[in-house]
Amino acid sequence: MNTDIKPYVYRCEHKETKKYYIGYRKANSVKASLDLGISYFTSCPEIRDNFDEYTYEVLEEYDTPAWAYEVEQRLIYECRKDPLLINKNYKRTGLIELQPKPVDKTKKKSLIGINKERTSTNRKTVKSQKKEPFTVKATSRNLNKLLKMQNDPKYADHKEHITHVIRQLSSKINKKNKNK
Repeated sequence: MNTDIKPYVYRCEHKETKKYYIGYRKANSVKASLDLGISYFTSCPEIRDNFDEYTYEVLEEYDTPAWAYEVEQRLIYECRKDPLLINKNYKRTGLIELQPKPVDKTKKKSLIGINKERTSTNRKTVKSQKKEPFTVKATSRNLNKLLKMQNDPKYADHKEHITHVIRQLSSKINKKNKNK
């Protein structure tokens, strides 16, 4: 597999109405920059059938489809109350959550891409952001999921991070149990 070809999260925005769609793509056979808007026009029929009416940008590329999917779902969840969001459904797995940090409004806009035109500067800004800003809820169920992921070959690129999170979770769960 070519390591330059990675799953990615993208955002499309209608030029006039400013309604937007957040999606992810894992089945690409070329780099994201050569895929979106060239050979792939989203899975959303509303956008695909009128793609020339939308601006689009790749928000980030990821090493595994699982990470891209989790980020896509989290972004949709965070924007779920915005009437301009086209996405109607999202899935909260509860496994991966964005770290609860104070939100800098300019950074949030940069990540989600609100009111941004597609330019090479924007793509560089998004690519320079740190990948995998995640933490996991301290539950036995999530610990079991992570233990399974640790030995799964499709998460091999994240094994070190998963091992680190397992240690943190084990410690938190042990503390919880001692306090009971």
